[in-house]
Amino acid sequence: MFINSSSGFIIEMAKNLQLRGYKEVTIDNYRFDVVWRKRADSCPFAVFEISSVRDISIAVARLRAARIKFGNPLLYLVIEKEDIEKAQQIIANSFAELLNQLKVLTTKDILTYSKLLSQYDDMMGRIFPEKPTLWFRRK
Repeated sequence: MFINSSSGFIIEMAKNLQLRGYKEVTIDNYRFDVVWRKRADSCPFAVFEISSVRDISIAVARLRAARIKFGNPLLYLVIEKEDIEKAQQIIANSFAELLNQLKVLTTKDILTYSKLLSQYDDMMGRIFPEKPTLWFRRK
């Protein structure tokens, strides 16, 4: 469905959350589809792997490497809805240590979250025009 455009929506979500989103990031010979950071020079806050059914094991292995390398960032596997069962089997059988840390999202979830965040950001801008967008989430 949206597997090819999901990274763009994930980057846009980062902007709406006052985070920095980076696409196809390589860090120490590891390549990640999308990384969110709080600052440009900080460790990843969240790591996303966007996968088709044939690459789920590789994507989950990259997420495990991110967990080890960066000290438990938020981990997200983005797949098509029809691949959820296969992904859950792979995680349970080969990557059990990630069961409680890895969130599986569908491409439709990403599109929905992106639209909702954008609408919310627009609404807050109309209600509080003198405040920056998502002003209450800044630290």
